[in-house]
Amino acid sequence: NITNSFAPDYYRDNITTNNHTTQEELWTEYETQSNVYNWTVRACDQWNCSSYTGLWNFSIDDYLSVILVNNSVSFIDLNLGDTNDTTDDDPLPFRFRNDGIIRANLTNITTTTLWQSVGLNTPYYRFAAANASGETGSFDWVNSLTSWTNVPATYLSNVIASLNYSDAIDEAEIDIAIEVPGAETPGTKTSTMTFTWEAAEQ
Repeated sequence: NITNSFAPDYYRDNITTNNHTTQEELWTEYETQSNVYNWTVRACDQWNCSSYTGLWNFSIDDYLSVILVNNSVSFIDLNLGDTNDTTDDDPLPFRFRNDGIIRANLTNITTTTLWQSVGLNTPYYRFAAANASGETGSFDWVNSLTSWTNVPATYLSNVIASLNYSDAIDEAEIDIAIEVPGAETPGTKTSTMTFTWEAAEQ
């Protein structure tokens, strides 16, 4: 018998093995707002059951781990006025996988300037949250920035909202779109993006 003042309770009987793993997913300490799970057991035979044991408790530590499956985007051979983006996977977009046990929010992107002739927060350098191939439904589409958005010079929120951690749907992408400004000088251009992930609320 497992109870929690915030999460669903569980009761199991007819357990005949020394070890038992519940099929339901228990919540982490963050998701239960620091409320512990209380549990008791009793033994039964074909005639009677014992009294329940004393009350024990446990909690499940939060584990947030989002990794970059693809950590770089490289556009090549562009001239003044040319445009390109990663929606066709050429080049590949940034791709993330949630290896933790809680949902995650991409809460911020900080970026260094890509172009010499124009700054950030212009249509020459944009991004959008996107589904990863084969993983549609992995995050909260409505509350994420899924439309093309100028890469900002200031704080963003909920770039990707509530990225799932279940293996079948635990990946998402950030597409990048660029346009070479008409006054840009020739040469290699680079920009560094830093992605900040935080635990999503249950």
